[in-house]
Amino acid sequence: MRIIIYFTFILIVNSSFAQVQIPVGGIVPYAGDPSLLDKSQWVVCDGSALKISEYLELFKAIRWNYGYGNDTVSRSYFSLPDYRGVFLRGVDQGKGIDIDAKTRSLPGNMSVILGDKVGSFQSDALQKHNHTDSGHIHKTNATAAIGQVDSDNSDEKAAPPNSPTASIDLGYARLGDPADSKTGAGKPRLSLETRPINISVYWIVRVR
Repeated sequence: MRIIIYFTFILIVNSSFAQVQIPVGGIVPYAGDPSLLDKSQWVVCDGSALKISEYLELFKAIRWNYGYGNDTVSRSYFSLPDYRGVFLRGVDQGKGIDIDAKTRSLPGNMSVILGDKVGSFQSDALQKHNHTDSGHIHKTNATAAIGQVDSDNSDEKAAPPNSPTASIDLGYARLGDPADSKTGAGKPRLSLETRPINISVYWIVRVR
């Protein structure tokens, strides 16, 4: 009996200890029903406006990093972070991995540059790169009789003294959907965004 009581006590202490170790403003993923959350402790990061006087502890932690809750005059409200549908990324702090950190912007208004700060937003992008070209052909329409070129006389229009004139439109390649590149990765999966394999969760923040 003493052993059972002892272990029960340890579990309760550990549970309380884990709660205390998450600071106000701490973010954790949540896989449950958000309606079951204790709203006095946790709320979903959905960009909602909160009154400063009611959530003073959280405001001291995140302040107006995510907006003023549509109250830019009296500023008696502040906005929760809006993490719906986005991945989270650590502040670069000069490490150089986030090479575009200086151009990070205000969420919802990319014209306002915040730089490498918590709460700043960064749109999706693809790294600059080149595609190799194994060779292609442009058809020509050799009609201009100016100058002289070497020719095997296979086309009388290109025979001396006629010079072939190319009609090649603009210099863009027309690429179709990517096919299996035989790299072992299979056929590319197409979408309107670039993304890794993922599973959705709610991001929740501790408010007290």
